[in-house]
Amino acid sequence: MAAKGIQIRIGSSEQAEGIAILEAMEWAKYLRISRVCFESDAKNLIDFINNGIGVIEWRSRTFLKDFQRLIPTFENAEFTFTHRNANKPADSLAKAARLSKSGSACFESPPSFIFDDLTNDEIGIVNSSYNDTSTVIQTLL
Repeated sequence: MAAKGIQIRIGSSEQAEGIAILEAMEWAKYLRISRVCFESDAKNLIDFINNGIGVIEWRSRTFLKDFQRLIPTFENAEFTFTHRNANKPADSLAKAARLSKSGSACFESPPSFIFDDLTNDEIGIVNSSYNDTSTVIQTLL
């Protein structure tokens, strides 16, 4: 498991979340992760990615072509909605990125400051059906 947080300044939170999901997908591809679950608190985007339905901003639709291009590069890619309150590890990473002088935070293994969050994560990442050949990537801005 790896962790990454970046600062994104853009017009809307939905656009920022779309960029965060896209960045997470690119990073997972770069790390050669073949089975991955992307979590996000942007329900409208997750619904649109999974079902092609829902109302999203027209600017956010530009990310869909990139999502569709990247999804087939994974053996298994899932996109799940996780309420912000249940997404504490991502919240902690986002905070670290915001407070960072460089505007980003990247770790090859989970940083110690999110261990408690991972252990107590509502979906149970540590104890989930995802094993060492799978990765869960959470996005939050």
